[in-house]
Amino acid sequence: MPVSSEGFNSNQREFELLIAFAEERIPDTTHVVLVETKAYTCWNSRQLDLKVTRLQEIFDNQYVDLNLVKPHFVLLFNQRPSGIKQGFVNEWSCWMKNYHTIPTG
Repeated sequence: MPVSSEGFNSNQREFELLIAFAEERIPDTTHVVLVETKAYTCWNSRQLDLKVTRLQEIFDNQYVDLNLVKPHFVLLFNQRPSGIKQGFVNEWSCWMKNYHTIPTG
């Protein structure tokens, strides 16, 4: 089945690293760790919003059972994100947050 290119552009990447593993003590549960990094530049609110929206489209829908798939979102960066306002993460899904905050570097 062909994959639609709708919603993608030629320079878009999903993640730098994706790790998936099953947890033995919880049968039938797969953890998916999505790692996004910025080594030499900083995040801005538009970039984060686009990334979060894309993740919500993938994981926050009626077809994904979050009891079977446990997503984890990791942001790594050297510089403090720019233009990020207080409360920016309020619209993020619960599974994207750690103590309901975004790291500040």
